[in-house]
Amino acid sequence: MSPCFCGEHALRRYPNKEERCIACKLCEAVCHAQGPNFEFATETYEEFLYNKEKLLNNKEKLLNNGDQWKLEIAANIQADYLYR
Repeated sequence: MSPCFCGEHALRRYPNKEERCIACKLCEAVCHAQGPNFEFATETYEEFLYNKEKLLNNKEKLLNNGDQWKLEIAANIQADYLYR
C-alpha cells in the first residue's frame, strides 16, 4: 500500500485520551486520510468526503478507527512528511 494511500478517515486522540478534533473544518480542505482501513467501498467519490455534520454523526466510529490504527497512522504520517 502506498504511503499516499487515502483510506477511511480516523479521528485521533491526545495521550490523555482527549479528542484531537477541534472542529476547525480544515480537514475538509487539506487533509487526506491516513487511515489504513481500506476494507470498504462506496458508489461515489462524494461518499468519502466528510463535512462537519458527517464527522459529528460518525464521531465514535472515526475515534474507534483512530484507536485501532494508531500505530499504522503514525507510520504513514512519518513516511509522508516529505510530501506535505
